Amino acid sequence: MYLMTETNFMLLSKKVKGIACIVSLFLGGVGCSNAQTPTYSCPEAFIVGDKSYPLDNASLFDGPIEKLGELVPKITENTSVWEVDSKMDPYFVCRFSNVKHTVTFHAVGVKKCTVDENPFKAQCN
Repeated sequence: MYLMTETNFMLLSKKVKGIACIVSLFLGGVGCSNAQTPTYSCPEAFIVGDKSYPLDNASLFDGPIEKLGELVPKITENTSVWEVDSKMDPYFVCRFSNVKHTVTFHAVGVKKCTVDENPFKAQCN
């Protein structure tokens, strides 16, 4: 028997999703919501070979990073927060200690991005 994974379910068209939801109600009830806010989290470290470079910063851009539209967060004691407007084209950039490499997410659909200092973590959702 083939089990439908969440990823496969999200790829189906709305019409097929509707039919699948009705069928799934008879088979045990699967969540049939179309509105899911994505979550993007920076990895704790960037690993190259046997070297590990810890996450040490993150930032949010409105548009691709080469356009230099870096946004300023609201900063509290241990947290930086960006509220994301639906008109923005958010790119979330994860930076690591002692390495130029970054991890960049095109964070479409998120409403807020945060960087927490203790323990250090960065995510958009």
